[in-house]
Amino acid sequence: MEWGRAKSILIITFLLLNLLLGYQLWISNINLLNPFFGGNEMIQETRKLLEEKGIEIRGEIPTEKLNLNQITIDFDEKVQKDISFELISPVDVDEIISGEVNKTFLDEIEDFDQYQYDEVVSDENQQVFNQLYENLPLFDVQLKLYGSEGQLTHYDQQVAIVTPDITEEEQEVLSAPLVIHLLAEDYLKQGEVIEDIQLGYQGFESNPQALFPKWRIALGSGDIYYVHAFTGKVEVIQSI
Repeated sequence: MEWGRAKSILIITFLLLNLLLGYQLWISNINLLNPFFGGNEMIQETRKLLEEKGIEIRGEIPTEKLNLNQITIDFDEKVQKDISFELISPVDVDEIISGEVNKTFLDEIEDFDQYQYDEVVSDENQQVFNQLYENLPLFDVQLKLYGSEGQLTHYDQQVAIVTPDITEEEQEVLSAPLVIHLLAEDYLKQGEVIEDIQLGYQGFESNPQALFPKWRIALGSGDIYYVHAFTGKVEVIQSI
């Protein structure tokens, strides 16, 4: 009996070791491919794959090369989450989209200039802005403006206090061409349309909350993919 138990433990240990080695090899292969797909000359390779699969991409594929690290955020307790406030004067949706809003509006919402408009998740009755950190959006820290019939009358605001992780060295993020290539090979369907590609931070629901650099790829169907910019792990939020 003891030998049988020991044998089972050894088998399980070897299986776990093989899984770990396989994961490390997968990550190593991604990191080796990253420089290959990082330069402008290799964007054509990605576009060729998209063309072969009938996948359309709107706009240009980002080519910046960045070194980033994970961050931690705490929501500012002074700002009550999910509490709606009424604007002194309604604001036209067109003004928000164009960025030509009046001074009264700018003064009314605290630190409005620290947020970036998010066209992907906005619609006629809800305009969404993401808080910025080092010029990158925090996809889950939002300022939302609500209303109807083209007029925005209320808002709610999240404010995050950001703490960078100084215990780990910064890592080079996976390039956008590589991320698009990986999605096109294994996830995207024939005829898909890529509407938007953006690098930002996104993480888990907790407090404090750890956020990791992630590429957000939004499709014309409404589906949104988040790709971990270090590991290449893919998460999908499907449209309803």
